[in-house]
Amino acid sequence: MARRNKHSLDEIKAMVLSAAEAIVIEEGGGALTVRKIAMRVGYTVGSIYMVFDNMADVICHVNAKTLEHIATMLKQQQPQDLHVLGRAYLDYAHQNHHRWRLLSDTGFRENGCASEAYQASADALINLIESSLASTNNPNLSNPNVNDPTQKSLLARTLWAGMQGVCANMLDGGTGSVKAAEASMHLLTTLFCGTVKTGG
Repeated sequence: MARRNKHSLDEIKAMVLSAAEAIVIEEGGGALTVRKIAMRVGYTVGSIYMVFDNMADVICHVNAKTLEHIATMLKQQQPQDLHVLGRAYLDYAHQNHHRWRLLSDTGFRENGCASEAYQASADALINLIESSLASTNNPNLSNPNVNDPTQKSLLARTLWAGMQGVCANMLDGGTGSVKAAEASMHLLTTLFCGTVKTGG
């Protein structure tokens, strides 16, 4: 085991988070344990609990990094195009299924996660989706009520929830699930663009 005085607490925290991310990427969230992290970083379990409150806190920070990665990836696309945004989100879940699965199983249900980093990353992603929605031709978005910041955030979070559901169905599905998910994601983003009639 490495000696604590070799690294500052901030350095140990960064090492723990990096190790946790690597375990999730390689083996999935189910393989993430504090002992496995300790072995990777060369510190004791007690040292890890000096920089994180518990395993839930570690997971919260890992999820914050995942949200950060998603937002960065989406910004590299054409975030003003809702179809491109939805497809890119789907691609991320498919290509990074372990990370996305951990986020889906824990992060999306963390009402008031203690991590400021998590909240900041989630807010940044919501803001990106809001901006993309503002670029659509959906006549419903010209409604004065939708211009209210709270309503705009709710609309973006509703779309995000739909995107999450499509991704979850894809990862849980069998043969053909990717093509089905692509069709579902395109329909979802089309509905939010306001380019198809849903009734009436």
